[in-house]
Amino acid sequence: MIPELEQMIQLLANEVGYQEKSNGYTKFGDWYSQNVDTDPAFKTAAWCDMFLAWAARETGVEEYIGEFAFTPWHAAWFKKQDAWGDRPEPGALVFYDWSGGNDVDDVDHVGIVVKVVGDKIHTIEGNIDGGQAKRKVRDESRVAGYGYPAKIKERKAAEETTLTEADTPPPAGLEARLLSTASEPEPAQPLTPPIHPVSTVPAVYQSAQTLSVAGQAGATEPAPAAAAGRVATTSAPPQPERPQEPLPLKALTQVSHPAGPEAGSPFAPSVDSPVEPTALLLSAAVAIAYLTTRTRLPIPAVPGVFAAARGRHRRSAVNRRSR
Repeated sequence: MIPELEQMIQLLANEVGYQEKSNGYTKFGDWYSQNVDTDPAFKTAAWCDMFLAWAARETGVEEYIGEFAFTPWHAAWFKKQDAWGDRPEPGALVFYDWSGGNDVDDVDHVGIVVKVVGDKIHTIEGNIDGGQAKRKVRDESRVAGYGYPAKIKERKAAEETTLTEADTPPPAGLEARLLSTASEPEPAQPLTPPIHPVSTVPAVYQSAQTLSVAGQAGATEPAPAAAAGRVATTSAPPQPERPQEPLPLKALTQVSHPAGPEAGSPFAPSVDSPVEPTALLLSAAVAIAYLTTRTRLPIPAVPGVFAAARGRHRRSAVNRRSR
């Protein structure tokens, strides 16, 4: 027997000996007419079922007992709840048919089973033996069937559990990720290094590029070279090549003395001028042509500009002899 039904039986036991009034009035019928069905006729109606409804409401088990005043409807409700049977047990409601049948439509009376001893059932019933609340001991010869409140409670509890599980939303955000990582291991990561979107070049070439940029910018000290064979990775995008600038005309034409490439000589590269290899070759060619013309040095056999300078030197010698 569930604890709630024990409390209900104890409450009913406290009412044993209650007697209805001469006109059929009872406090149980009065309660029913005010709290369940607002019909004043219930105040003086047969009250065996309203007696149980009152105790069920007082102990909070009305959803397992039901609140009825007409016993055939009450028996049909238990049958509809799939809580109807023919086995007596404590806490079950016992329905009687005085004619000995088992049809719910012919039920005449109801009580509650307190205990079962052999083939006898011990009950508490209202409106019996002249309108009293009494304890009774009966056989099952007049029993139409039993209603089981405990079975209804079990079914409702199972339904509530199912609804709770169905209404619970699945976990989201960080909680869902934690649950998934706790149940499923992460795949092993490959041991290959990450590929960056920038190019990877040996440090030797990077150092050469750094020296070239520093020379174009007029730096006087080269950047330290990286260790040979080391691979350097930069996150900055590669710098576009700076276009070569022609040697200034002043650096090609200015002549101070034919002494050679000394400090201040036009043939020595100036730290103030951006000098490229092509410009240096051109400057050297002009310098050789100039020295050959001024000092009558032997003309080396060189192509291009040097051949032109040698022709001018021979024409000058012929002109001097002809004079």
